[in-house]
Amino acid sequence: MQKKASSLAWIAPIAYVASLDSFAIVAVMLAIADDGFYDAADTLMNVLWRLSVGFFFASVVTSIWLAVRGGAARRATLRRAALLTKLGLIPFFAFGALVMAALMMFSLFPALAFIGWIGLPVAGAIGWLAMVGGSPWVIAYAARLQSDGLISAGECALHIISQMLFFIDVADAIILFVRGRRLERRAQSPAPPALTPAGGPAPEDASAS
Repeated sequence: MQKKASSLAWIAPIAYVASLDSFAIVAVMLAIADDGFYDAADTLMNVLWRLSVGFFFASVVTSIWLAVRGGAARRATLRRAALLTKLGLIPFFAFGALVMAALMMFSLFPALAFIGWIGLPVAGAIGWLAMVGGSPWVIAYAARLQSDGLISAGECALHIISQMLFFIDVADAIILFVRGRRLERRAQSPAPPALTPAGGPAPEDASAS
């Protein structure tokens, strides 16, 4: 039952990444296609953006549910979904970087400076919202690790803050994925048997005597 629930939880992060990456692809096609494609592309981009908002809220609910319920399978799903969302959004942010570069170029020309200076903060805000939209999985995973006693509250807070910062959020997700997997394996590995002196009684027998 836990594995089935964890499998269904993949719908939200995959759909969120797919909707935003598709948004970027359609935007690129819009830039190179003829004028007849504009209306259809504009409608499709609006639909994809609205879908991404819906999948963001679905991600928040699903990640919180997995973190609260706990369990090894759900915790592993959080870890993998966290890395998926951060790495999966790279195409979207690559497109965003091109847009930011173009707006910076516009700002250098007096006739286009208004577009550049207005567009830069708008594009930056949209990019930040998209970045934060992929952060619930990382935050939920860090919170689950802290709840399980595998990381400290201070480290958990550091991961949460890192998810609010461009570029650092991706590095933080990778670090947490690697570190979290190692901590999970260590927690699940059986404790080594107690060593007893050769020919001597076991520690419990010795204490009893």
